[in-house]
Amino acid sequence: DLSFALTPRTTLYGLVSRGRRSPVLDFDLNTLAPRETAEETVWNYEAGVRGYSATRRMSYELSAFQYYFDHFQTERVVSPGVVQSFDGGRARGQGVDTTLRADLEKEL
Repeated sequence: DLSFALTPRTTLYGLVSRGRRSPVLDFDLNTLAPRETAEETVWNYEAGVRGYSATRRMSYELSAFQYYFDHFQTERVVSPGVVQSFDGGRARGQGVDTTLRADLEKEL
C-alpha cells in the first residue's frame, strides 16, 4: 500500500495485494471418489485518488483496478438440483470504482 498527499485534502494511492482460497474437497458424482480442486490465488492491482471538500461535508474516491485469478474456483449445475465445484482456470477482471458521499444535513 502506497499513498501520497497531493494536497491536505487529496490523496493519491496505489496497492498490490495477493489473496488465496483454500482447495475445495468435493466428490466425483459418478464414482463418489474424493477429489480436490487446486488452491485459488488472485493478484489485485489498484490505483486511485480520494479526498474531501473544505467543509468535510463531501468526500469522493475514484479508482481503477485489475485482478488476475489462477485456478478460479466456481460451481456448475450438472443435473437438476446437483451442483459440483470445479477449477475454472484463469480469469481476469478490470474496472473503475467511484464513490461520492455527502452530508445533506448539518446536524441530526
